[in-house]
Amino acid sequence: MRQIVIVSCLWVAQSLSPAQAEPVNFGPLLAGQGWKTLNFRGLNPVDFRAEGPGRLAIRAEGAASVIWRELDESLWAKRQAKWRWKVDQSVPATNLATKGTDDRAIALYFVFAKDEASARSAKGATSLSSAMWWSSGAALVYVWGGSGTRGQVVASPHMGASGKLVLRQPGGITNSSFLSETADLAADFRRAFGRDPGPLVGIAVSSDSDDTKGINLAALEALSIE
Repeated sequence: MRQIVIVSCLWVAQSLSPAQAEPVNFGPLLAGQGWKTLNFRGLNPVDFRAEGPGRLAIRAEGAASVIWRELDESLWAKRQAKWRWKVDQSVPATNLATKGTDDRAIALYFVFAKDEASARSAKGATSLSSAMWWSSGAALVYVWGGSGTRGQVVASPHMGASGKLVLRQPGGITNSSFLSETADLAADFRRAFGRDPGPLVGIAVSSDSDDTKGINLAALEALSIE
């Protein structure tokens, strides 16, 4: 009888446990994990490099570019995220709301489609812009950078109504130890866009130092969604 009770308690505990976290890997090679590069005409590209499966090293010298990847349909319902990041060298705090003054050390994008039909129409997109277009997407972007306060939401000057920035760490501040972050994507999306998010169809990472001609040395690791 005691064994039955113990087994029953274990089954209940497992059924009530949080959804399993799914790691988002970077290596050993970025391309091998489905990451694609988005460079901008006339701008130097950022040096993104995988350091093992779970860590991304970032070096931006007067540069700006993005890496991005689609997410499998099995991950579309994920609504929580965790990661660790650090910045060893950074551009100064900038005005993230204005083009030409919006450098930042790290930006982590979570791209949501409008609905499942739109998400399916965007599958296999060859660029981040086409993925956003076909999915009628909206990007929730967590930023290490800017001159605002933690939690502040700023409209992206590049994505219009389709992009909102959520400030997490202030610009111009460095920390050589990894800092842990946890994000309630659904709650932040509702706060930023005033509606519920659709399927989570993509993730992107960028760094930007072309306006200030400065240098960002940073890293992102242990990224997972659940």
